Amino acid sequence: MKLCVNYLCSVCGSHEKAADYIGYSIRQYREIRRKIKKDEEVPPRTENLIRAKARELQLAGAGNAAQ
Repeated sequence: MKLCVNYLCSVCGSHEKAADYIGYSIRQYREIRRKIKKDEEVPPRTENLIRAKARELQLAGAGNAAQ
């Protein structure tokens, strides 16, 4: 999860933009990051969404690199 959150931040440019991209407020996103940092459990639905959005960006990046 840490890798996904960091990847979203690096691709989007900031944690605020990453939060917007996945559809959370910055407050909600900050709480998720806090839980991840402390190795606390993140709800499966939230975890799946973050992983899916990170994967979506990876695939979009791979498509852009091929063109």
